[in-house]
Amino acid sequence: MAEPLTSDVLGELLGLLAHDLRNPLSALHSNVGYLGSLSDRYDEDAKEAIADALLSCDGLRTVIDSVEILSHVLTGTTGFDRAGFGLAALIQEAASGTHPLAKSHEVDLETSESCSKTSARVLANRDMAYRALTGLIRNSIQHAPPGSIVRVSLEEDPRSCTVLVSDDGTPLNDQIIETAFTAVGQITSKSLRGGRYSRGLGLYCAKVCADLAGTDAAFRPDRAGVNTFVFTLPRDL
Repeated sequence: MAEPLTSDVLGELLGLLAHDLRNPLSALHSNVGYLGSLSDRYDEDAKEAIADALLSCDGLRTVIDSVEILSHVLTGTTGFDRAGFGLAALIQEAASGTHPLAKSHEVDLETSESCSKTSARVLANRDMAYRALTGLIRNSIQHAPPGSIVRVSLEEDPRSCTVLVSDDGTPLNDQIIETAFTAVGQITSKSLRGGRYSRGLGLYCAKVCADLAGTDAAFRPDRAGVNTFVFTLPRDL
């Protein structure tokens, strides 16, 4: 009989698995990307196959990131360095990184003028903040109806900045609102209409990443039926 695994040991093993999975994925992505650079030699079916392969690589990377996040949860990792950085660049990077997914789902991804023009600097762990924000955007894209728009906008106050991600998908189920960002919520949401389950344990991992970044992710109720997820970062004062 196999020995029981403690949370620490299981977390370390998941961390090793995530590391081991990144190496072949990186090689696969690089080679498919190289084939894509020769697209003028292919017919439309081949170009579409290459685009699908790159999108699948992106999906696998998201799942691997989630395995790594679970590793941090199980080992109780909290020591992520925080530093000041420009918020506009983070939002632009997250929008660019999720654009291929939006295109695949036939959804328009729009960022407001306030996102690109802000000069705000925030204080957080940038890598985890990026993962949290892309997790929220990916979730909205995957649940938005084809032909609709996922909007990214910004609210600012003297002490913090809040990025809003809104979509017109099925409203978050009342049964899941309180647990949408929890591990249990991800398990139960998969079988609920409006449960908002998404690849890579989307909302749960987005929340964990936000916490590790020193930020916060939450759902903002909207009587108009629009799903709005908020990502709040402290200013670098």
